[in-house]
Amino acid sequence: MTDLSYTRPMAGLTLSIEEDILHRARVRAVEEGTSVSAVVREFLKDYAAVRGHEVALSSFLQSAAVSSAGSSGGRRNWTRDEIYVQRTPG
Repeated sequence: MTDLSYTRPMAGLTLSIEEDILHRARVRAVEEGTSVSAVVREFLKDYAAVRGHEVALSSFLQSAAVSSAGSSGGRRNWTRDEIYVQRTPG
């Protein structure tokens, strides 16, 4: 996988972290062949993406809850077991 982070504009970030935690993080990063900055950058990228997915899912579920779309006019008249039986050959 190509790391495009060095080709994009970057913003600086200042954090206050206890020295012993930063030291342990640097040691682990070196052992893993990376840097603390790269670890924090990846964490923040994942953290920001998860929130976006949570918002999208929440919005979808709210829309589905109030929607009357569907063949049953919003009332489900079948069970999961009935659907499974219909799909099973035999």
